[in-house]
Amino acid sequence: MSCIFSTIYAEEVRCSDTNLFVDFHHFPECQMENSCVSSHLNIEKGSAVSTERSVHDFKCMIFTESFVHEIPSSIFMTLKSNITHLYANEVGISELRRISFPFGQKLEYVNLVGNKLRGIKETVFYDTPNLKSLNLSKNQISEFSSNAFEKLSSLSSLDLSDNQITSVPFELFQPLRHKHLHINLRHNRMQIKFGIFPEFLENLDLSYNNIEIYHKFKIFSLLNNLETLLLHGNRIENIHFSIFESN
Repeated sequence: MSCIFSTIYAEEVRCSDTNLFVDFHHFPECQMENSCVSSHLNIEKGSAVSTERSVHDFKCMIFTESFVHEIPSSIFMTLKSNITHLYANEVGISELRRISFPFGQKLEYVNLVGNKLRGIKETVFYDTPNLKSLNLSKNQISEFSSNAFEKLSSLSSLDLSDNQITSVPFELFQPLRHKHLHINLRHNRMQIKFGIFPEFLENLDLSYNNIEIYHKFKIFSLLNNLETLLLHGNRIENIHFSIFESN
């Protein structure tokens, strides 16, 4: 007597004809012909999720009108995946697995705006070395593993605005080495310390936080590449140029 075990999939990620009703102006890197739009999914925690093979042929993956507890790793579970852009805005994501994007070497753009993420674990982005833009704004993020961005040396844009960040590990941003790096931390609860930002940083938005600056602390002295710094909306009465001096 033999037994056959099979997995019962609660949902299947597939491309729907919802493309006809999607405004691609919200997805400037994508066009109808190169996009897979997956809608009306209900992916609960622990759900077994399969992915239709054709999904891997598209450049852009867009989730809409769905509830998705976590990104289905099955959409990246093959070297044949051609997905470079992932949009999963306002679909209820509350968790990213430690390896959420296996075989995600082609992934360049991840947009997870308006979800329910509370923290970023250490190996979430280990398989996305070519990621250029990561948008995690309008979540509930307050915690990071110190090496959460360790493999993202190609990242040029990181948006963490509108979260609940009060501080970050000293090592968090150090692996980000793109020469035109932009970091947006607007509308958080940040207090900053000397040395937390990488030397290649070109644009930094720290507006509307809880920042106080004392001239004796040269907190921006290592940022020789900095071109734009936004600090309005903080608890700052005046700024002395010594905070930028390296000597």
